[in-house]
Amino acid sequence: LKGLDIQDVEGNVQDKHMNNGGIYFTVFKPHNEGTTGIARYNDILIEDCYLKSVNRWGIALAYTAYHAKFPDSTISNETAQTYGMTNVVIRNNYLEDVGGDAITTMYCYRPIVEYNVANGAASQINARDYKGEGTSGDKPFGCVAASVWPWKCKDAVFQYNEVYNTHNDGGWNGDGQAWDADWGDGTVYQYNYSHD
Repeated sequence: LKGLDIQDVEGNVQDKHMNNGGIYFTVFKPHNEGTTGIARYNDILIEDCYLKSVNRWGIALAYTAYHAKFPDSTISNETAQTYGMTNVVIRNNYLEDVGGDAITTMYCYRPIVEYNVANGAASQINARDYKGEGTSGDKPFGCVAASVWPWKCKDAVFQYNEVYNTHNDGGWNGDGQAWDADWGDGTVYQYNYSHD
């Protein structure tokens, strides 16, 4: 995906597990896996895209039907290469006013996320916009969003990115940070810049 202009996507900020946002990849289990093999993405490039006012995610790659193969934060190379996404590069994208998380790699083997700018992630993680069901204390469940981060990835590299103005209005967002090495194995953040 190169040079895309994606704006004004009204998604569902409450449901983190719904496939919605500016760019969102999902792997579904094949009807006949014995014949087709395991479903996964390989050789994905998301580059030079402009995303503004999108919700919930800016860029997410890739939720998978094989999530049970990644039960904890220790991930083997074999598991990541067999069930995860491979040869993933997210580069030189600009994201502004994302309702939830700006860029998240999920279930990837050695993804590279570089030279991206995220301005104003988590803009809808607040008491006004977030009306999730159930509560944990005074906030709905799942009321969390970070800016640029991996979920259950092996050896993810985040470099030369800039993140600023990530929202945490009144402490409502349970995350709200620029970077979050979440349930990954071997995550590297280097040469990034975050402010405000």
